[in-house]
Amino acid sequence: MGFFTTIYELTCSEKNITNLSGMENYLLGLETLKITESAEEPSILADLTPLASLPSLRSITLNHQNISNLSPLGALPHLQGLNISYNKVNSLQPITDLTTLTALELRNNEISSIPSLANMTSLMSVTLPHNQMSDISGVVGLTAIIYLDLSYNNIADISALAGLSTLKGLDLPGNLIESEQLTHLANLSQLEFLYLDKNRIDDFSGLAAITSLKMLDLGDQDDDFKITAIPENIGNLIHLEQLGLRYNSISDLQNLSALSNSLEYLNLRGNAFSSVSPLAQLTNAQEIQLDENPAMSCSELETLLSALPGKVSPSTAMAGENCTSP
Repeated sequence: MGFFTTIYELTCSEKNITNLSGMENYLLGLETLKITESAEEPSILADLTPLASLPSLRSITLNHQNISNLSPLGALPHLQGLNISYNKVNSLQPITDLTTLTALELRNNEISSIPSLANMTSLMSVTLPHNQMSDISGVVGLTAIIYLDLSYNNIADISALAGLSTLKGLDLPGNLIESEQLTHLANLSQLEFLYLDKNRIDDFSGLAAITSLKMLDLGDQDDDFKITAIPENIGNLIHLEQLGLRYNSISDLQNLSALSNSLEYLNLRGNAFSSVSPLAQLTNAQEIQLDENPAMSCSELETLLSALPGKVSPSTAMAGENCTSP
């Protein structure tokens, strides 16, 4: 059965594979391994020991299994992509010397902290949402990182992110981050996409120094930490194209006019403003969401609908339903 050494890729979907034994004897040339099960019927596959003897592996995907220990993968010399999502992994320590790894994804596991990843000098993408993390100090030293997803964890302290100057995309929704922490992001001069929805932010003036931002989402903050005002320095975000502020408590939109040269998409659904006249200056806008703001002035909404035809929702001014007379 030596001819199996010429197999470079193996993909199995919903085959309920429970044991990898034998692969180390017949698949020595394997470069890509992908075994996925369904969320409804996850596998009991847990032991990765046979993979330690497959030195040619470059990409591993093992989703919806029963894996908790990554130790057998810790010395694979050519591994570039690793996706062990929807498992029971509680530590990244065994793989922190994988210097060739460029993409790491372990969503929906049981990781509580990030050990030092400084030796992972090739790592460009880290995706770790829906874990149990509060300590992310281990990301310090990621010199090649471009995209980082730490959403839906228990993170309050983001000071470890301050030196990740190569970051372009950062996902942090569903955490415990408060306004004072935002200054740690001020020096991320290449950051273009920032998601901070569902946190504890009531003031985002600390983000105005990130002039590279193109997309910013601050929607649906915690009930005790709603954003109530647009900061005066928002005009510093000269490249901002998309801004999400849905389900907050913003009552005055005046400062948004400072984004007239760049803003294309604006979501203000479910806030507390009455006047929408400042939005008429957003002449580059392609879509503005204003639904669930019953205190809006009907007359001002009608004027805005005329100034930006086809760009505003709701698309009609109906007193008592989506606006208030006059």
